[in-house]
Amino acid sequence: MRPIHNVIATAAKHTSAFLSEAVFPHQCVSCGRTLRLSGSSDGAGEGSNEYICRQCALRMPVFPSVCFLCGRPTFQYRTCAHCAQKTPLERVIIATDFTDDAVRAAMVAFKYKMVRSLHTVFARQMAERLIAVREAESSARNKHIIISFVPLNAFKLRWRGYNQSALLARNIAESQKLPLASDLLARKFSLMSQMRIRERTAREQRMRHAFFPGNAVLPPDTDLVILVDDVLTTGSTLTAAASVLRRTYRSVRIWGLVATKKP
Repeated sequence: MRPIHNVIATAAKHTSAFLSEAVFPHQCVSCGRTLRLSGSSDGAGEGSNEYICRQCALRMPVFPSVCFLCGRPTFQYRTCAHCAQKTPLERVIIATDFTDDAVRAAMVAFKYKMVRSLHTVFARQMAERLIAVREAESSARNKHIIISFVPLNAFKLRWRGYNQSALLARNIAESQKLPLASDLLARKFSLMSQMRIRERTAREQRMRHAFFPGNAVLPPDTDLVILVDDVLTTGSTLTAAASVLRRTYRSVRIWGLVATKKP
């Protein structure tokens, strides 16, 4: 028999959820459908969460397999031979297409409107793409793989309260049973958001010295580091972060894994 205080706590939790839905019902960030999470409905189900309905979450399209820098089609998101001279990233796996309405609405809510629970939707998509690439790439099987992420500077982290890339990385590491290196990289302070700079050369110059090694140290037998980020634009942020790892760990392979890519 369950202790009475556990029964009371559970009842209070369900009552609170019911009242919250009744007074402040959540709506899907994409289609606007009311989500009733405490009971069965069309709005909840596998693939959904408290801010996006099942239909919108499941119709998020997979991003095609291309080189993340030039957009040429490649096998399993490999960096093409031409662009491989510009970046230490062997590949950047892109999970979803930002031009899709559901993807765009969910990412805007997650990144700019502080709807942090949406990370579970993107993390699921990213994990699925990672599994597919690992299955296709024999070189990535049975290796010592470390998950890490692109850090925020300390000021932005305090202001926002969380690092969206860290939320994604933590979820993916747990679902794939891979170790997470939370302090592998650190980021210098900056007042201007990288998202506001659209031109590739300006972004690359600004990011050149943005990162430095963190306090974490990779185990000696690490074969592959997968750097997680939320949105890819020109690739300069991921390349700058990966370049710091390359200078520190010469023999370690580096991949990127992002939720979506902006056109």
